[in-house]
Amino acid sequence: MKPVALVIKDLCVSYGKTAALLDVGIEVQDGQIVSIIGANGAGKTTLLNSITGCVPIQRGTITYNGEAVCSKPHKVVRQGIVQVPEGRRTFSGLTVEENLMVGAYLTKSRGEVAGMIEEMYVLFPRLKERRKQHAATLSGGEQQMLAIARGLMSKPKLLLLDEPSLGLAPLVVDSVFDTIRSISRSGITVLLIEQNAIKAMKLSDYCYVLKNGRVDIQGTGAALLANDQVLQAYLGKNRMEAEGNDPTEN
Repeated sequence: MKPVALVIKDLCVSYGKTAALLDVGIEVQDGQIVSIIGANGAGKTTLLNSITGCVPIQRGTITYNGEAVCSKPHKVVRQGIVQVPEGRRTFSGLTVEENLMVGAYLTKSRGEVAGMIEEMYVLFPRLKERRKQHAATLSGGEQQMLAIARGLMSKPKLLLLDEPSLGLAPLVVDSVFDTIRSISRSGITVLLIEQNAIKAMKLSDYCYVLKNGRVDIQGTGAALLANDQVLQAYLGKNRMEAEGNDPTEN
């Protein structure tokens, strides 16, 4: 069994008097792809924002490789944890290459930064074609590629992806998921929030289902895909649809 990298125990987060997370516990093993799925408002994004220090926690612990995760976002990045937020959020007035350089702010060597940028262009050939274009002129899929590449420029050991396929065309979604597989194979651990739950379960080593701020169900992606009760209750699909015969995914 691989060592456990990220451990969250008894995590509680509230916005005013509204509880967003209630005694949430998850574990992510080194090298895994782990997905967090659930309905809108279940607490998925709050969970990622708690890990990166973007929202304060009321109770609980978050540790990474045995050390407490810092509460300051810039220090969390220095620990090797990088979040790619929902909605892409590229710097629209900067070129593709300038966006990538922003992501490399922890790296002081210009030569190393240049080498990292070329690695991103290998992973995302379309970005190389667009390297001098402003981010605002890119398509939605290209902006998502840029957002992921910018995150990778910070040299993460644990990459947090929040809804990377949101609003993208089906063919682009497939490309994004292929990229996530490649990132995982490179040795980076991935914690994924994804609205396309079936694709997430097919991709992931392990999944957690959040409901009303709590972990309701958990298991391997394969186990959840084989559970008709889970599919119907949380996805409104049967096993045949989950196995790839869902016309809405074509």
